[in-house]
Amino acid sequence: MTREKETQHLFMKKEVMMLRVISLIFALGCATAHSRPPPTRTTTPAPTVTVTIGWHWVPARWHRGVYVRGYWRHPTHGVHRRPYRHGPPHTYTPAPSTSSVWVPGHWAGHGRNRHWVPGHWQRRSTPRR
Repeated sequence: MTREKETQHLFMKKEVMMLRVISLIFALGCATAHSRPPPTRTTTPAPTVTVTIGWHWVPARWHRGVYVRGYWRHPTHGVHRRPYRHGPPHTYTPAPSTSSVWVPGHWAGHGRNRHWVPGHWQRRSTPRR
């Protein structure tokens, strides 16, 4: 080999060695960067939501230049024109027992969190002596 080729060969060996050293440094740095596993969070399962299909409010609107008042709508009972502030109409179910009392529906919450609590049957408490 000529002197020029020997010099090129040595230079190539040094380049390869440098690349190996650099890649080893990066590999070790990456391996130790995440030595600890991420902390585990204990998650509580999402609460189950029960949806009762019942009365819902259809707000007032303008339809082809005519003002249509808001009304209550129910999938089986149809439409009722009762005002919003009075809550949805009552849909009574038979009393489950003779000691049950009907508790009328009412608004609960404040501001934007207001929601309608529908009427329901509640077992009458026994009087204390």
